[in-house]
Amino acid sequence: MLKMKVQAVGINMSNQAPVVLLQEEEGEGVLPIVVGPAEAKAITIAREKIEIPRPISYDLMKNIFGELDITPERVIISDLRENTFYARLEIVQDGEKYSIDSRPSDAINLALRTDTPIYLAEEVAHRALVRERPEEDEEKVSEEVENERERFRNFVDNVFDNVNPDL
Repeated sequence: MLKMKVQAVGINMSNQAPVVLLQEEEGEGVLPIVVGPAEAKAITIAREKIEIPRPISYDLMKNIFGELDITPERVIISDLRENTFYARLEIVQDGEKYSIDSRPSDAINLALRTDTPIYLAEEVAHRALVRERPEEDEEKVSEEVENERERFRNFVDNVFDNVNPDL
């Protein structure tokens, strides 16, 4: 698995959809994930450490975790099916480990609020991670995977040109 960090929140100008960009911590690969407007705003609030007068849902979950002695261990962007990313939130309570299905935007929001590491499954990275420079084994990828990567590269280029810090 690849350790990731939230690099930016921006807007895809072709459809006005908010996008969160995850970047490899030890690499140049970027993963764009389309999120809802409310989730994008919440990610921005967490990244900027903006104080708000009342807790939003993610702050509430963080508070519940604290009260129930639940420790989030990691978030995993675990799958990509039909252009939709899937995630798992792995938590521990009383020595028991749980893996909970989550939308990536919700898991990322909780991760930012609880200092929980975010990981990308290798299989998903192989299919969706956008890299500036191809890796050495890139010659072996199928034409379908390369076409999908090219679409992602174009998408990321468009988002980087339109990063919106005011989301």
